[in-house]
Amino acid sequence: MTRPNGFETLLSPARIGSIGINNRIAMAPMSAPGIANLDGSPSEYYISFLEERARGGVGLIITGETVVDDGHRMISLGFHSRRMVSPYARLTEAIRTHGSKVFLQIAHPGGVCVRSMTGKQPVAPTSMKSPRYTETPRELSIGEIQAIIEKYVQTAYWAMEAGFDGVEMHAAHGFDLIGQFLSPSTNRRTDQYGGSFEGRIRFAEEIVRGVKNICGPDFPIGLKYNGYEAVDDGIDISLAKKIGQHMEEIGVDYLHVASMTFGLGGSEYPSVSPMYSKNGALIELAAEVKKGLKSIPVVGAGGINEPHLAERILKNREVDLLALGRAFFADPSWVDKVRSKRISSIRPCIRCNICHLKLFQNQLLKCTVNPFFGWQGKQEAIDKARQSKKVAVVGAGPAGVQAALVAEERGHDVTLYEQAEEVGGNLIPGSVPDFKADVRMLLQYYRQALLESSIDVKLGVEVSPTTIRDGDFDAVILAVGGSHIVPEVPGIDSESVVTASEVLDPHGNKDIGDEIIVLGAGHIGCETAWHLSLAGKSIKMVDIIDADQIIADDHLTNRTVLLKNLEMQGVQVLGNRALRELSGGNAIFETEDGRVETVNVDTVVLAVGFKPKKDIKEALGNILPDYCTYEVGDCARPGRLLEAIHSGKLAGGKI
Repeated sequence: MTRPNGFETLLSPARIGSIGINNRIAMAPMSAPGIANLDGSPSEYYISFLEERARGGVGLIITGETVVDDGHRMISLGFHSRRMVSPYARLTEAIRTHGSKVFLQIAHPGGVCVRSMTGKQPVAPTSMKSPRYTETPRELSIGEIQAIIEKYVQTAYWAMEAGFDGVEMHAAHGFDLIGQFLSPSTNRRTDQYGGSFEGRIRFAEEIVRGVKNICGPDFPIGLKYNGYEAVDDGIDISLAKKIGQHMEEIGVDYLHVASMTFGLGGSEYPSVSPMYSKNGALIELAAEVKKGLKSIPVVGAGGINEPHLAERILKNREVDLLALGRAFFADPSWVDKVRSKRISSIRPCIRCNICHLKLFQNQLLKCTVNPFFGWQGKQEAIDKARQSKKVAVVGAGPAGVQAALVAEERGHDVTLYEQAEEVGGNLIPGSVPDFKADVRMLLQYYRQALLESSIDVKLGVEVSPTTIRDGDFDAVILAVGGSHIVPEVPGIDSESVVTASEVLDPHGNKDIGDEIIVLGAGHIGCETAWHLSLAGKSIKMVDIIDADQIIADDHLTNRTVLLKNLEMQGVQVLGNRALRELSGGNAIFETEDGRVETVNVDTVVLAVGFKPKKDIKEALGNILPDYCTYEVGDCARPGRLLEAIHSGKLAGGKI
């Protein structure tokens, strides 16, 4: 595939109605704890957060959902009084100062409201059970519907007064009342607000007409809605096209196409695409909607994190603008780096969905790859140290590289040692499967960052106490990782037993046969099993926990897509079994109820976790005092990639 050399289309201006936009990249609407004050107005954290992205060159910012009815607002923004024009004006001024346009996303959660947060029974088009609802909502009366329409319209007018360039109606993911009216799955009414396509769309139509009437025809209004819903009687692409055509006819200025799959088992068009799904998973839906329109622009989305892909989609006119969300958590300057052709310096979003997981845990956002995503909403600055020191970093995995980069930026003389012949640590085996392209981007980002730094990288060096003593170092950061946990059972030292890291070694060529048992069903086990199944191996994945509890703590979409692919590949998942012995080409397991099972196997792949490597720390002894020696990543405490990268940043900043 030949990639274009430039990004002319991505950086070209766009128009939404009467509004000119500097480029074709929008920041997608995202809500999170901490973005709103108690009254619903934008917090200083959120204003700083959005301003940082505007400073980074994004053409259009769409705010997180902003609820028009305070009685049904949970943790999101709210705009329900003219008294709130002033705080929102501070937000728009902060963004527009940097040349970005800003739209307010107007919303009402409807049936997805949670009584424990609002003190009220949720309301919806129809009183019915839905996989989207936590309880059965109360059906809205016609009078109540019309009162809510007025709230939408009034908030749009206040938004115009506050300096917003336009508004976007939220009807996506099943999380908003407009979408609940649009979808046959949640609207079973038989009056003028249901019963037919014309009835179901009336709620949205009256909001559009009201906004255009009070704000004027030149004030843009868009609709974010589903092109696919993973429920019975949900919106499909045919209905989505019909909705889009009708919206264009009544004066909507753009369409923003999403999906409703989160928590519903749908993996074809994931609403929050994980690293296991293709980039731009929803572009197909948006492109199909665009085919049925006359002229209004369509915004596409779906985990776009790579500029060349974005340029290709836009150049092919599949959509007119692209909405990026998580990519701006990873790197607020994404657009500016594209403009200045510093592509290799873009910190890539790997779509691990930790940020989205934090949202549902009601915690402030964190980004795995961006440890500088500060509590104040701005990128945390790296201050220069008072005194330059000689620093040794031992281990060039993600924790070690991040520590070395921060220490160097603080002004220290840094030497990075790595026993292997290449930089990356566990990012190397972790990026081998075809479905881990996002992690390969992160690996390349770190390697390029080292090339552009003044860090002295020494590969193929096994560090000893003499290395540290002769180097006359002032501080040492140990980032040597962990070692695979090996169960203590008879036969475990057989040549037929390998680790997941060995199986995923890009330079390895060991013949492991066809009948494979992957021992351990965490992330490493699941990914290894999937990878080997794609190579035509017959896989049984075995764990001591119940099969239903496999990676239960992961983001729901990640888990859904990963387990769905294992199922499609025919991987057998066997829970509640403990390995007792390996003997004569057989693995012997004991089940929870005491039964013994014997399974024929060519190779057992160990993926039961890691334990910290402490041998180097112990060997160093008292060469340096404890306060000059730091442990980061898995050698301190085995964890996720987030903990490795963030611990490296913290250690590098302490010296």
